[in-house]
Amino acid sequence: MVKREVIPANQSSAGHIECSACDMYPLCRPFRINNIDYDLVRQVVRRRIPVKRGTTLFLRGDQAPSFYAICAGSFKEVISNKDKEAEPRIIGFVLPGELSGLDSYASGIRHFNLQALEPSAVCELCFESLANLKTGVPGVQQSLISMLTDEVVRNQNFQLMFMGRQRASERLATFLINLAHRYSTTNGVLATQFKLTMNRSDIGDYLSLATETVSRVFVQFQENGWITIAGKQVSINQREALLELSAP
Repeated sequence: MVKREVIPANQSSAGHIECSACDMYPLCRPFRINNIDYDLVRQVVRRRIPVKRGTTLFLRGDQAPSFYAICAGSFKEVISNKDKEAEPRIIGFVLPGELSGLDSYASGIRHFNLQALEPSAVCELCFESLANLKTGVPGVQQSLISMLTDEVVRNQNFQLMFMGRQRASERLATFLINLAHRYSTTNGVLATQFKLTMNRSDIGDYLSLATETVSRVFVQFQENGWITIAGKQVSINQREALLELSAP
């Protein structure tokens, strides 16, 4: 049974990112610089809503009144098939500062399930309320177009990274480098340590690899001294080796 409950918004969430580091910030910024009344902002943005691990925020086929920015934690995007004999397929992971559900802006329908991988927190932005404010708040419409464009470009770039990579080691190296880029600092320095919140099965599903293969390649990378894994923490020791494997 799918859990769709959300923890009351008055509970706090540890480890959240700052607003300025969030992909939704270009849309929120016009409210700040134009000194828009906070009650008006609350009509558009529900801020820092805590979400329990395993909770599904929305399902494929649901009506889509809003989209989300991840303040803390992480989520997986899953395609559930109408054919009940077919297994659901993971199509992406969403990390702190990133957005999910923005692809539903035109259709008004969810295209995948969004499920929390760990205790998380999100900001929710309502499409309809945003549309009503576009003419009244300078910069909002341009920011929304920019966010839509950035989301398309990011998804295309990530798909291009995997094109032509048949070997399991190449796919996993590309996946780790991609995470390192997404966890990178604001000045663009590639992260060398980050939390791997998804399990081996989820990674395998996403990369079209068997769970056993993912575990084997992780062991191989550790034996080579390229990475160190301690629990869910990953340290990249030899970035150049992973970059070489992930190179086009």
